[in-house]
Order: sequence, then structure tokens, then C-alpha cells
Amino acid sequence: YTLEGKIVKLSDKIAYINHDIDDAIRARIIKESDLPQDCISYFSLDRSERITKMVMDIVQNSFGKDKICMSEEAFYHIDKLRTWMFRNVYTNEVAKKEESKVKGIIYGLFNHYEAILKQRFPNQNEEEIKRTVCDYIAGMSDQYSVAKFEEIFVPASWKV
Repeated sequence: YTLEGKIVKLSDKIAYINHDIDDAIRARIIKESDLPQDCISYFSLDRSERITKMVMDIVQNSFGKDKICMSEEAFYHIDKLRTWMFRNVYTNEVAKKEESKVKGIIYGLFNHYEAILKQRFPNQNEEEIKRTVCDYIAGMSDQYSVAKFEEIFVPASWKV
């Protein structure tokens, strides 16, 4: 990896785990008290403090070096949180029940935006159009993607 690539990889890891924790708590799949206590003690229960500690660990362990890295202790706790999330959230039956709905939203948005781009740019490479749509949807938050899906596919008279 380039230095920039390593930063992106670690940033993604930090962003995903923290967003997923927030989403799982908001969806009532887990409670804050369910999270591994040693990880919470190390990073913090507060989302902002947790992210700050993760980022600062990378900065402190990379400063003056020709590589981007995290301390072994921080990496251990992030990896433990990630493993815990796989066991308790990503494969959780409540979350799995909602998976088909999420796929429906993503497929609906993808097909909608792909059709728009194909119509606007008929000579554009199909793979580039697909990549553009994927990148656009990947950048959406959960709430934004649901709002766009409702805006596009749900009649106004049906909305509460």
C-alpha cells in the first residue's frame, strides 16, 4: 500500500466499525452495555472519544516513520470489536431478517440511477456507469438512502 492507501484502509476500518456500532444500537440489535468492556475501557463508550482515540493512535504511531500504523494494543481492541460485531450484529437474526429489505432498497436505487445515466450518456461505457452508480450509493448514509428510496418509489400520498 501507498501511505495514502494505508490511511484510507485504516480510516475505513475506523468509520465502519463506529457507524456499525451506532446503527446496531439505534436498531436495538445491541445495547451499549453489550459491547466488550475491555474495548470500551480502552477506547471509550462515547463515539467521538472512541474515534479520536483510534485516529490519535495512528498519528502517534506513524509520526516520523515511513509507514502508517497503529499500536498493537489499539489494533488488538479494534480487531476484537470487529470480531464481536461479526458474531453479535452482522450475523444476528434480527439484522438478517432486514437484509432482504436493504437489498431491495440498494437494487432499486442502483437500477434507478443506472437508467438515468444510461439515458443521459448513451455512449458512455456501461462498466463506468455501473461504477459511478456504485460509488454514489456507497457514499450514502443509511438514512439518506432510505429517504431517496422513499422519494423515488413511494407515492407521496402513502407517506405518513
